[in-house]
Amino acid sequence: MSSTARLHSPAQTAAMREQVVSVARGFAERILGEEPALHSVTLFVAQYWADNADDEVHLELLSSQFVDPVIPPAEAYLDDDDDEGDDCDDYDDDDDYYSPWDMANLLDEEVRERHHMDHDIYEVVHYGWGPYISAFAAFCPEGAHQECFPPEGYAPYAIFRRGPDGLHTEIVGVMLRPWLDGVAAEHVGEGGEEYWQAVRERFGELPE
Repeated sequence: MSSTARLHSPAQTAAMREQVVSVARGFAERILGEEPALHSVTLFVAQYWADNADDEVHLELLSSQFVDPVIPPAEAYLDDDDDEGDDCDDYDDDDDYYSPWDMANLLDEEVRERHHMDHDIYEVVHYGWGPYISAFAAFCPEGAHQECFPPEGYAPYAIFRRGPDGLHTEIVGVMLRPWLDGVAAEHVGEGGEEYWQAVRERFGELPE
């Protein structure tokens, strides 16, 4: 989880988010360019530990045949043996995990097969790497974890929509936990020279 020490200024976290959105926009341009039936691609963010990482920011891209994404209710993940929704860890594979998102946003079966929600943008986020936690933790819902239902853990940050004059980008993210903006991830601490060198290599020179 994040510590209480502020490592990045608001200007720096804003610049990092802008770069992530720019890369995500490139993915959206490619996806929408490949599929005329799609009308939007949304960048979702979440923060939780996963597998062997103590803390991570997760980014997902959701393709949709609608102008605005449809977020399925948590009830969409309940099965016949789980009326209360307490057992989240019963997916056979990623297809089960993302299926309610895909069914709600990709009505055409052939489109769903080609553009199901499996566009983790690993080129943007390296698991557990501190700057992404500093930049996006404030926009992520509280209390998410690896076994929770995706609608409960993810929040939309940016929507890329097809328009008559090209692709439009709308930032819709809300600072749900503003006290975490710029706060260091625990595994980063105060940030040594190796950390700042990695930040410069990824983001260039950030503002003060």
